[in-house]
Amino acid sequence: MNHFNKYTVMIEGYNQQIGKDDKAMKRSVLLLAVIIFFFYSCVQNVFLNQDYRSFNKDPNSGWRKVAQEEGFAEAGDLIDRYLKKHKDLGSSQTVNLNFHAGQMFAFANNYETALERFKNAKYDPEPEGIPIRWNAYVDSTIAFLKKDKIKLLECRNQIANGPKISGKIPNLDVVDSLIKNFDKPYFEAYMAHRRRTKRR
Repeated sequence: MNHFNKYTVMIEGYNQQIGKDDKAMKRSVLLLAVIIFFFYSCVQNVFLNQDYRSFNKDPNSGWRKVAQEEGFAEAGDLIDRYLKKHKDLGSSQTVNLNFHAGQMFAFANNYETALERFKNAKYDPEPEGIPIRWNAYVDSTIAFLKKDKIKLLECRNQIANGPKISGKIPNLDVVDSLIKNFDKPYFEAYMAHRRRTKRR
């Protein structure tokens, strides 16, 4: 749900509570909602003008802050807008942002839009010497959303045969969590591996 629709719903809810006769109160509520809407629009415009690292890496800024405070779908929309605005991003930056956009839409249970973003989150071709099996990781996420367990297991094997970083194979624990929680929504399946990591 975008900001305009969100605040429209909020206004309608307040109006029902206030009643039909209190026109002054309705105007006050409408004005407050408009102010809030433009405030968040201004904040998002600030994010859209950030450099890549601030927008993508800072947990207190960019799309990550929007995901925490407003919602996953809103964060996905913001990433889409950032990609349209910044056509000069490098291939790895574009790939990374498309992946995060896909995650945000998948977290919001909008799998159709998520799949479109994940398709653009792969290297073509994957760079030689890359320390992770990135395309296989993206394909495993796509397979999970499509409920294709055979493909998911194939991707898992590709990742398991990849290089280690500090004794650990990147993303293997995430994919194992997707397999273990195959029948759950993506958000639950993905977050399960983070809960396990925190308990260690």
